[in-house]
Amino acid sequence: DVSDTTECIDSNMNYIKNHDKLAAAAESSGKVLVKRITQSWQEDLWLRKKWNFTEDSKELYMKEICFMIGDDQIELLHPVMEEEPKCKVTFGQGNLQTLSLVLKFKLNNMKVTGTMRSYSSSKPCKSFPYELFLKDVEFEIVAGLIIRGDSFCIENYSNNYLNFNLSLSYKTKDESKEIFPLDKIQDSDLRKSIEKYILDKLTKDIVLAVEDRVGEECVDTSVSSMLDNEYSYRNKLRLHKKKMTSAFQKLVVEIVGMLNHQLEDKKLNEITLPNLYGKLLEKDNQRGTFTASDGYLKNLASLQQLGDITVHQDGEDIIIFVFLYFSYLDIVYKNLSINRKDLENTKSFETPENSNSSYMKIKIRKVNDERINLTLLDYKVDDLGYIEVIWDAPENDTFKKYIEPELAMWLNYALEYQVTPIIEEKIKNCLAEVLKNEKLSQLVLHPQDTDDGNDSDPLNEVEEDDEEMDDGQEVQSKEEKDDDEI
Repeated sequence: DVSDTTECIDSNMNYIKNHDKLAAAAESSGKVLVKRITQSWQEDLWLRKKWNFTEDSKELYMKEICFMIGDDQIELLHPVMEEEPKCKVTFGQGNLQTLSLVLKFKLNNMKVTGTMRSYSSSKPCKSFPYELFLKDVEFEIVAGLIIRGDSFCIENYSNNYLNFNLSLSYKTKDESKEIFPLDKIQDSDLRKSIEKYILDKLTKDIVLAVEDRVGEECVDTSVSSMLDNEYSYRNKLRLHKKKMTSAFQKLVVEIVGMLNHQLEDKKLNEITLPNLYGKLLEKDNQRGTFTASDGYLKNLASLQQLGDITVHQDGEDIIIFVFLYFSYLDIVYKNLSINRKDLENTKSFETPENSNSSYMKIKIRKVNDERINLTLLDYKVDDLGYIEVIWDAPENDTFKKYIEPELAMWLNYALEYQVTPIIEEKIKNCLAEVLKNEKLSQLVLHPQDTDDGNDSDPLNEVEEDDEEMDDGQEVQSKEEKDDDEI
């Protein structure tokens, strides 16, 4: 009977609903947790501490922003935020049935000023003051929760920009004309990629601060008090989370395996890298240059899962977030020339090991007892380090593995906005094909046995993982007397 085996969607996802008191407590607690976050939210005070924003210094703690427009290398130096960044919560949804949070935020409009430097192999270096405006920036955070002791903790985050407008301009030296350099980019996809790259660099610390603040509020929340002080419910949620994620695990393993095979089989495992030109930072009164051409990146088919899955329920749909990393990438430039005396040329680069670099977002919809639809909602590469930055290379290193840190960082900047969109597009196309495979639908309908050997009702189980609770907390139930046992 298929209806008896649809554990992922029917039995597992609805297990809490079958216990009326727990279902009511979980539903109200999710709302209360979101309410706590929104009511205690401070739009600016915590950001002031995070950014060290004072009357004397408004300079951002961030690296230089480097990108190419045609043959011109553009650098945005010494960015200064003219207004203090503020962030407000616009939407919140807490779902303790899947132990997940969805929060949406909006930033105030901000003006950034600094110095823009432009040069190429055929043009002298020029510098201009620039103005950059960020408007209508909205982003979403999805957080997967776990229960430790009597607190909620964030297991993983995914974030996504929902909307933004960006404008960059500078004036000629006589200030007779205002130039908008991004308007020179004819390729709309490339322009969008550069704008998104700039946005990421300017707002990354804000998003991280938001995630930290959400995590602090969750840790300060008593799980038992939100569940009517029924301590057994806490363990119920723990075991439910464990069963829920394990029920989807076989599906995820199959998807990742099929994806890697598809990348290999269709010869999409390699990407041609762009030719690059740049100038290095001054050292001993030398400002060297480098050129890189005839390059490639290999081994995209090395994706592996990182950590547990985050599950979120949106109406009748189930949304799963799967975090991935590339276990190894090979980056080679056959022709790389560095003309500064203290540097030697290299052709291959070490990539960071086990980069937390991407996630996929998949919607699971049950059509009927015989059919499941799997839809790719998003695949995003986030903060992928292409080349390892080593600040303290061994003295006997001959640059076979390591290169100057500043050069490695610049190469990462240049590759990020040019290569990341290509990786995303390739993997999105492959994933869309993989999710059509009927075998995956059957894995959802007929999952492998996810029982962990404990057949009794989790409501009657003793609690685990309570060693982190306060020592002075009063024991309220029989289950509390036997901590750390299942």
